[in-house]
Amino acid sequence: MKRGILRKRLLPLAAAVLCIGMSACQGGQTASQGDGTDMQSELSAPTASTLPDNSGNVPAAATIGDASFQPGAYFTDKYPRLEFRKEGDSQPLAVWWWNLHRIIAPDDNGVTVDMALDMLLANHVNEIYLDIGAMMPWASEDEQGGLTEADREEGFVSELEVRGFVKKCSKLGIRVAALGGSSGNAVLGWLDPKYNMVHMKQMVQKVEAYNADCQPDEKFYAVHFDVEPYTESKYGDNRDLRNQWTADLVIAARDECDRIGVELGWDIWAWSSEDDLVTDRDGKQVNILDVYARECQTLAVMAYTNTAQGQFERGTDLELAYAKKYNTTLIVASEYTKGTPTSTTYYFSPREEAIEQNRQLRALIDADGYPKLGGAIHHLRSFWEYMTAGVK
Repeated sequence: MKRGILRKRLLPLAAAVLCIGMSACQGGQTASQGDGTDMQSELSAPTASTLPDNSGNVPAAATIGDASFQPGAYFTDKYPRLEFRKEGDSQPLAVWWWNLHRIIAPDDNGVTVDMALDMLLANHVNEIYLDIGAMMPWASEDEQGGLTEADREEGFVSELEVRGFVKKCSKLGIRVAALGGSSGNAVLGWLDPKYNMVHMKQMVQKVEAYNADCQPDEKFYAVHFDVEPYTESKYGDNRDLRNQWTADLVIAARDECDRIGVELGWDIWAWSSEDDLVTDRDGKQVNILDVYARECQTLAVMAYTNTAQGQFERGTDLELAYAKKYNTTLIVASEYTKGTPTSTTYYFSPREEAIEQNRQLRALIDADGYPKLGGAIHHLRSFWEYMTAGVK
């Protein structure tokens, strides 16, 4: 048994749930044998949505931030940078962007959308997972004659503003996925079959309608789910059942995403074991990681620890073989929020140490040679605070 697998099995489940569950809490609710190429071909590639193009009937996207924004205007050379990804790299570096309202107004620290984007560009982030739970669909906004003052007070953001943000990101070389999901006991509303996967279906339908309203450079390229069954209070007593419900949800989500022509991404914890068996779409018993990797184009492993070696082991010791089998992008994600155990986050690490660990993580990825290994940062606000703390 590999050392990483043994560690996974011995680590107390409560600690794992505590540290990993931070992700969805930020956003709230809102197999056959053969090589990877053969297996991937068994699933249909994303196609065009069945909804007609509605972009000619919808107003132009809103202007977000400063229309004349130029990279380097805010996140200047006085600020340090991660050295995980360099310009022109094929590997992705993503960030979770939980607070949608931040695209139109500064956060509590006065950080504007342009300041945030400038930091991401300086660190060569090229993907954003954007929580769209607070997005008001255009059809609803149009029907009621625009966003009301009450809508604004409740934090709703116009679809036109989201389109403007995605357009701006596209111009800057950053692609955007629509993010949604759940954690804690509320996750049962996503998983329990008695709810007929309504939350997943509504999420995909929301993205379908959004993309039908958009110009090409305003579209979401993917739906990215952060659905965390392992944070539910009774997961430990019902692990096999919850895993099967999760596998069924992933399979159905892939079919829905194929139907509307977008990719599917999923956040997964780093503690799956060889014993986590489920039934796949062909009725075969496989590891749940086989289902995740077969059905999703991207898997973001919440491999949260404050060392490169620890992150790489947690994120790849079981997961990488399945990613290679299906040619899936595998993200080894990093945590920057304040949390416990302290070893799960870079929040308490000296910045120079975190930067060095990121260098080492990239070296481990490069040494493996799989071209679809990347990284991600959880999450936007905490990363800004971490990278700018103490800099005058």
